Amino acid sequence: MKRGLLLIVMVLTGLVFIQKATGQNDTLNQYDKNGKMHGYWKRVKNDTLMYEGRFEHGAPTGLFIYYYGNKSIKSTVLYSDKGKVARTILYHPSGAMMAAGKYVDQKKDSTWRYYNEYEIMVSSEEYVSGKGHGIWKKYNMEGKVIEEVTYKDGVKEGDWIQYFDNGKVKLKATYRNNLLEGNFLLYYSSGVFCVSGRYEKSLPVGTWVFYNTKGEVERKDIYKDGRRISTEQILPVVMPDTEESRREVDAFRRQLRNWGIEM
Repeated sequence: MKRGLLLIVMVLTGLVFIQKATGQNDTLNQYDKNGKMHGYWKRVKNDTLMYEGRFEHGAPTGLFIYYYGNKSIKSTVLYSDKGKVARTILYHPSGAMMAAGKYVDQKKDSTWRYYNEYEIMVSSEEYVSGKGHGIWKKYNMEGKVIEEVTYKDGVKEGDWIQYFDNGKVKLKATYRNNLLEGNFLLYYSSGVFCVSGRYEKSLPVGTWVFYNTKGEVERKDIYKDGRRISTEQILPVVMPDTEESRREVDAFRRQLRNWGIEM
């Protein structure tokens, strides 16, 4: 059984137990003397069940289940500390788990993990009080890390590293206050340099060196304030000798263009 479906079964089993133990049917959709939601609630909109769970004098408590319009489970939330803490699992419409993590005061906190339709983890993010703080990671289908970005107080601050599926480093760079700053290194999957240069406030500056797939210097460009002002061709341009290498170079060319560099 898929992990997400197993969790749903466990959640539903727990819900039945809670219903029997609390006798919530006697207090369905009621308010306390102060007008706050109290007891077991089922919220229905346009004849569609949106969620069900228990309130204690206005604060969600224990297990809540939220639904898609087709009645499949959208998320399950376990509330504690008078609704302050919400341990949450989100589901794809298919029932597979989509994400899992914790809210504190309605803000993401600690580690959040995200999954594709096959319940393979595709990324993880670290939070403190709703702000990214720590290393965010992306994974390939085999569960290997393919990207790491460091966050601090909600902005990118520190190392940015990408990896090929074979584990070799693809890219090394650094962020300062959400902007690229300092050395930028891009590698072919063989491990030799592809491009090296520098950024200042996310603008390419100084000498940028371009290498062919053999690791030989092919061209040098000079950038100023993000604009290429001169080019020196060191070696003739030689097309990669394999289809795989050609695809890799084409992919790099597209990526670099997004970062203000012409390969």
